[in-house]
Amino acid sequence: MLVYAAGAIRRLAIRDRARRDAHRARSRGKLLRWSFARLGATFIKIGQIASSRPDLFSAGVIAELRSLQDRVPPFSFARAKAIVERELGAPLARRFRAFDEEPVAAGSVAQVHRAVLRNGDEVAVKVLRPGVLAHVRRDGRILLWLAHVAHLMFARARTANVIGHTRDLVAGILSQTDLRREKTNYERFRRDFAATRA
Repeated sequence: MLVYAAGAIRRLAIRDRARRDAHRARSRGKLLRWSFARLGATFIKIGQIASSRPDLFSAGVIAELRSLQDRVPPFSFARAKAIVERELGAPLARRFRAFDEEPVAAGSVAQVHRAVLRNGDEVAVKVLRPGVLAHVRRDGRILLWLAHVAHLMFARARTANVIGHTRDLVAGILSQTDLRREKTNYERFRRDFAATRA
């Protein structure tokens, strides 16, 4: 908030109206991006969706929200290691010959680490963010409650089917936390393209 306030004061010094408006939009976008990233997976997804809506948001806001597509802050390796070891029931050294501490990618729901199995196979290990399932369920309940309130108060919300869209959003995020489904999709992809040369 202090950064936003400082930006607002700095904006007073910008004489050109177009530059001042662009600065304001960028500042608002930074605040939204920071807020969504701090609120977790559900709100990061909302930010990602919002970043594809130039009909609703200014270019400055969209530019900031786009960073939620591919620059989500990772969680610590210590937490990732603890999760993997708990899920596999053994220390990393017993299951992997090597396991990169730095993730190759971090998203709203999970992050991916390169690893080498004991037999030498290179793999990608996808690790769900700590507590992501509980957070998405909690956020989903809150968003559905807000959608019901909007439905009761605004005819436009009823016309837009806010409740249905909110349910779809939450269901979509929850489905991304089911890594077994993703595994099945990867296996199907591998089977379907096994005969294709790289």
